[in-house]
Amino acid sequence: MSKDTKPFSFITFTDNSQKHGGSAVYGLGFIGSILYFLQATDSFWDGLAGIFQALVWPAYIAYTLLESFYGVV
Repeated sequence: MSKDTKPFSFITFTDNSQKHGGSAVYGLGFIGSILYFLQATDSFWDGLAGIFQALVWPAYIAYTLLESFYGVV
């Protein structure tokens, strides 16, 4: 091994600290949507469905927007 080569030089580290802004937005949206969906529940199963809906809330927003633009499919 020569002086100018480092051991484990094939391992590279990248700085991903500036690429996770969407995670905070999704997290805040998740908290807001879980509060919204759980307020409208009357039973345990409705609450369980509300938690599932809170996990996939961007799909509900996209569906509602597309439905309002193009009508009911």
